[in-house]
Amino acid sequence: MSKMIEITDETAAVLAKRSAATGRAPSDLLSDAIALEARRADIKDQLARRLSDQSAPVDGESAFAALREKRASRSA
Repeated sequence: MSKMIEITDETAAVLAKRSAATGRAPSDLLSDAIALEARRADIKDQLARRLSDQSAPVDGESAFAALREKRASRSA
């Protein structure tokens, strides 16, 4: 399926330059760019969900104290 999109003259020039440099069709370059943007958005959403899933922020001092205690109990 193909669709027509309007791009600025500046974008068309950049696309033509990249197409000539890589030997790839402009439509292939646009398809790749759109796919990369979709993947970036997916990753951003995944990270946002992971951050929101955390019930409470991690207290670094408490975490390090627990590690020190664990190390001390192994050494004893």
